[in-house]
Amino acid sequence: MSGVITSAAERLLAVEHWLASSALDPQRARDEWAERGFALLSCGSLFSAVRIPGDFVHAAAGTHDPQGIREYLADALAGPVIVDPVSQRYYALVPASVPLRWNVAGTVGLGQGSCLGVPHPDRTEPRHGRSYWSVPMDSAGMLCVPGDVALVARIGRSRHAAEEAQR
Repeated sequence: MSGVITSAAERLLAVEHWLASSALDPQRARDEWAERGFALLSCGSLFSAVRIPGDFVHAAAGTHDPQGIREYLADALAGPVIVDPVSQRYYALVPASVPLRWNVAGTVGLGQGSCLGVPHPDRTEPRHGRSYWSVPMDSAGMLCVPGDVALVARIGRSRHAAEEAQR
């Protein structure tokens, strides 16, 4: 039995197709990626997102350095995370049903009825203040484990509160 090797380009295309399929109009999502670098995708069907303040993520990671944060989140969450450097918010992609029972102080579960500006899967570096993948989606459908996201958010919230108390 021989193994199948999937190239990075094939994985990227599969991720793009999977993400676009969450849009009301997948072709429009592809057009938005081509024109603007991001597309508004619907949460709550294939995936949802948890919005985490940047202060929490930076405190949990112990750094403000994008590469250090990427390494921390990749290790802690082992799933895709988008960062919006303008709003200083991180979005961990999670299974679609998570927002129905999400209850972590200081964070928001974005589920059915929410849209998320999702960068094209190849946007993995900070450029011009635009959103990018802090942790890229490695394979279609591979999402963060909700318990891991909750743990990172709680650790970050606690550390951030301690930092603020010392100021």
